[in-house]
Amino acid sequence: MLIQITLDHARPPSGSVSVASGGEAPGVAAPTPFGGWLDLMAVLDGIVVAAGDEEDKLGAGAQAELREDV
Repeated sequence: MLIQITLDHARPPSGSVSVASGGEAPGVAAPTPFGGWLDLMAVLDGIVVAAGDEEDKLGAGAQAELREDV
């Protein structure tokens, strides 16, 4: 999966995030706009969790299953 971040403004950071390769994570519209660092991290977290759940890898339960920080 390739996640593309387009930065429009640096202070505060704003732009959009899209899944460029390997399909789109379920429930995540591409491109997804963001405004600020916390919003960007929330968008990225949503993409990774959704893709991990779909592929049964780094989903929401991965930390408990692996018994370590992921």
